[in-house]
Amino acid sequence: MAVLSAAIGAYAVWIYGEKESLQKRRRFATLRLPERDKLAETLLDETVRQIRNDTLFRQQWEATPDSSAPLRQYIQNKYLNQAFDRYQTEVFFFNPSQQALGKDSLRAEGSFADYVQNYQRIDYDTPFPDIFFIDKTGVNLIKRYLALITLKSRLDTLGYLVLDLRQNQSLPTNVYPELFVDKNYTEPKESKLYSYAVFEHRQLVYSHGDFNYGRSFPTLFLDEEALYFDKIRYEGYTHVAEEGGSKKIVVSVPVYDLWSVFSNFAFLFLWLVLIVVLFIVIYSLVNRLQGLRVSFATRIQFYLNIAFFLPLFTVSLTILSIISGNYRQDFALRFQEDTQQAGRNLLPHLERYVNGQSGADDIRQANAEIARHIGRDVNVFDRMGHLITSSQPAIYETHTLAPYLNAEALDALRFRGETVVMLRESVGKLNYQTVTVPLKSYENGRLLGFVSIPFFVFTYELEKRLVDVLSIIINIFSTILIIFLILSYFASQILTVPLRLITQKIRKTSFYDYNAPLEWNSHDEIGLFVREYNRMLKKLDKSKEALARTQRETAWREIAQQVAHEIKNPLTPIRLTLQMMQKRLEAQGEKVKAIFERPIDTLLEQADVLNDIATSFSSFAKMPIPASERFEITELIYSTESLYASQAVELKLKVPAQKFYIRGDRKLMGRILST
Repeated sequence: MAVLSAAIGAYAVWIYGEKESLQKRRRFATLRLPERDKLAETLLDETVRQIRNDTLFRQQWEATPDSSAPLRQYIQNKYLNQAFDRYQTEVFFFNPSQQALGKDSLRAEGSFADYVQNYQRIDYDTPFPDIFFIDKTGVNLIKRYLALITLKSRLDTLGYLVLDLRQNQSLPTNVYPELFVDKNYTEPKESKLYSYAVFEHRQLVYSHGDFNYGRSFPTLFLDEEALYFDKIRYEGYTHVAEEGGSKKIVVSVPVYDLWSVFSNFAFLFLWLVLIVVLFIVIYSLVNRLQGLRVSFATRIQFYLNIAFFLPLFTVSLTILSIISGNYRQDFALRFQEDTQQAGRNLLPHLERYVNGQSGADDIRQANAEIARHIGRDVNVFDRMGHLITSSQPAIYETHTLAPYLNAEALDALRFRGETVVMLRESVGKLNYQTVTVPLKSYENGRLLGFVSIPFFVFTYELEKRLVDVLSIIINIFSTILIIFLILSYFASQILTVPLRLITQKIRKTSFYDYNAPLEWNSHDEIGLFVREYNRMLKKLDKSKEALARTQRETAWREIAQQVAHEIKNPLTPIRLTLQMMQKRLEAQGEKVKAIFERPIDTLLEQADVLNDIATSFSSFAKMPIPASERFEITELIYSTESLYASQAVELKLKVPAQKFYIRGDRKLMGRILST
């Protein structure tokens, strides 16, 4: 029953898992499709018109035409942060000659004229002037909007402004998007296992992952409806696709193999077995006083299973604990190395910032580039623990996190001289690990600040690896359990064969019929039992003989008593009649007396003989039960001999001149000696 239930459950989990996997892959493909965002286009057009009409902004630009930092901060805070929280925004400023201002020249894609030449194209046009949707296939496959703005003063052109918006696609390795980014724009953690490809006009333009789309994916599948509404299984993978404009994105994962199905079956089977065992144990404890009976074979199976699986379960838990510890240590070392590498890359920028050789904009840009490169959130703090910059500034601007380094990390790194600190932190229900390292100058060893990187992926990757290991253990455990249950069943049946044979033999054992002894050639516990059984049969035979003898004696006594009764009944009147005849005969003459006297005497003598015979039968029928007493036998012999010493019989006794004591019935022994 447990096997059938687990099989049904595993099938249901398989079906549900397939549906959930399809939904996640389709959402992943939808996020990757660069479809137009009509709401964002409308908001961006409104933002462009507001910036052009912002008198205060134009006045600030006229006052500081060569400084873009305060202008950028003004635009970000007033127009971009709240309205475009789904996008990463960049603002670039250009002078009237279309050259980037200050540090923008390092980050911008050339001059304003280059932007116009590269992106002001008809295939990028939107319904709104000066706003362009960059429908361009690349590694990121994200929605991107550019707003090319020309700002005019009352007399001449004031300058140019470029707003660059890129869709926020949260990586599964980042922590803060779990708090800050809309869940609809967060990629599933399983996306690291996905292979995907972009097709445009039936041509492969980009692919990522293990699956070889160029060689193994027929483009004919792009015309199949099942690819867009269900799935297609091919070359050991299942493929789904989403379509957007001229582009089609195919997402593929390995087929849900039998090993995974068996893992689900094994997990459910073990749970069902555990529930059944707990139910039996609880039921047995509750009904102990009610005389619950369990068969001997069942107890044998139970003890065999306990003896085998208790050590196996202990070893499995030990192995899982050791592997978990090793995985945690490996992850911790990897995270520490990533943080130290990020710190080494940031150190020159932080040192220039601390020495006043660069501004906050420079270190912010450097930190953002490093964060994008390693695919993680990076936070930089000064030597007092105050936030300098973050790759996710909105998380601090919205006061979700305080702009300070963890006090425990600050104490360990600054005052206790630790080189790296890894702490568990939480925000609400979100738990994650944070690794912090100090940044010191190479020249004089002066502490410049700290780099802190949160790692949310630690829990997911650790759980995934532990699940893989646990699946292997459960599969092995379940396989051995099923095999051992079968073997223990047959073993219990084999072990109880002698008991069943003995039981059948005992059932046929009769007090009246012949009982053949059992044969068992082994000197084990069963052999001991068989020997005791055969010994019991011998005692039973002796008891049967004694009982038969007793029954015969009883029958003979009853017969003797009946015979004595039947004999004595006619003897009494016969004797009386003969005695009367004998008296009357005395009154007759000698002649008559001589004729009848002898026959009458003979009849009387025979009547006495018959009476003695009847008395003997009667005595046999009433044989007393012998008493058990201790007496001296030589005295009894001499006493019996003295009774017959006066008769004409010569008795010769040969008795030793000492006393002999025996146990028995003194009177019966005297009668025996007399006889």
